Amino acid sequence: MAEIRRAISNKKYLDPVVRLHDIFQFESLEDGNLHVVILPPNSARKKLNNPIPQSPALFQLLQLRVSALRSWLREDVENIGGHIIKPGDPRPPLLAVIEGQLALPRTYTVSSLLLHSKLPADSFRATTTTRYRGLGFRMAREMYATFFQKIFSECNSDNPFVSVKGDREFGAFFKVLECFQKDSNSISENESSALKASQLIVHFIVPPFFSGSCDAFTYKQQRPLSFPIFLSQSDQPEAWCKYTPTPYFMALSKFGSTPEFKFEFPLIISEVGSKEDESGRQRMLLQAIAFSRAGQYLMKPDKQFYMVAIYLRADMTAERYVVALAEKPENKVLICQEDFDLCSPSDAVLFLREMYNLATMLEELVDRFDPEKRTSLSDIEKYARELLSPTEMAERTRRLTQGTLRMRLAILLTRTTFRQSSRRWDTRIHLFYLATR
Repeated sequence: MAEIRRAISNKKYLDPVVRLHDIFQFESLEDGNLHVVILPPNSARKKLNNPIPQSPALFQLLQLRVSALRSWLREDVENIGGHIIKPGDPRPPLLAVIEGQLALPRTYTVSSLLLHSKLPADSFRATTTTRYRGLGFRMAREMYATFFQKIFSECNSDNPFVSVKGDREFGAFFKVLECFQKDSNSISENESSALKASQLIVHFIVPPFFSGSCDAFTYKQQRPLSFPIFLSQSDQPEAWCKYTPTPYFMALSKFGSTPEFKFEFPLIISEVGSKEDESGRQRMLLQAIAFSRAGQYLMKPDKQFYMVAIYLRADMTAERYVVALAEKPENKVLICQEDFDLCSPSDAVLFLREMYNLATMLEELVDRFDPEKRTSLSDIEKYARELLSPTEMAERTRRLTQGTLRMRLAILLTRTTFRQSSRRWDTRIHLFYLATR
């Protein structure tokens, strides 16, 4: 080690394609006098260790340190502070309140379903609309009375907390039982993950979140988020790279979605698994941990952020996760799981009820975002342009590794020469100290 330290001051930057014989006179070198330090290009070092000039707090909250880039492991979820609470386990008070709200019955009044049409009374459309007004309600209650009573509750007409906004919700309930349930077993046995995902979206996501008068959410399917999260490996903790999540589908807030202050933040993310590959569950939960920390930062003071992640298994079981930052200890993220077998009529309607209640709850959550922080995500997105993606970092590492191997071969081949005078190979190979960083 002393020899290495003495030689550091006598360093040269070498190109891997240059033969050492062209630079050094080997006959004058003694053992231990030649040391080679291989460095990545300056541009690479700058990108791997770039300081964070903007929104440092938000950048730290969007960081995930994983075992290996482009791999998603269950232990990583726990190592970065995620705490999964299984179905049936005791719930922390914070999540017990949220789950209690999700399980509330959907209340309605009959009079609200039979309001007169606002169209002119003599129009054909008004006559037709009046004839079929409340049709979904009547068919749902008469044909599926048992399941109807599981999730719907009639209340007095003067009750201000009526949750059902119109007949469409009863129509969605009816279609889940009349259409989806009759095909659910064949869908479950089908190998197509896309088919299963489409049924989840059409019957359980679109009606609560993207039909009627609700315009608080934006829907994205297999499209990248507008801002990244940041990953590093355990063995290279300061080498951050950008990763832009692309869940199977997302429901995002529309808060501040003006051209100059576009603010879309994920409130629901989902992945779809298969019999062969369920790594999407870990990827989804890791992303949800980062989003829940960043979401809490973007809230107004004393307001709680939470989000929902949905993982659809190959057997059509929907794993619903409520994700929220714990009050104590700091940075710990609670992940509360509940499973719904969508092939079961009872579970299917209970899951539909949760989605309708969730839509109402998330509409209120959007109002909790702090307008003063609406530019934070755009600042992060601008900064992330300077960082490498996991694929780019893996390619850079591969190139550097190949360059190191070529330089090692060049050194050894140059030092091992054939002596014509003695007709033998020269075995006087000096010891090389090779350091990489």
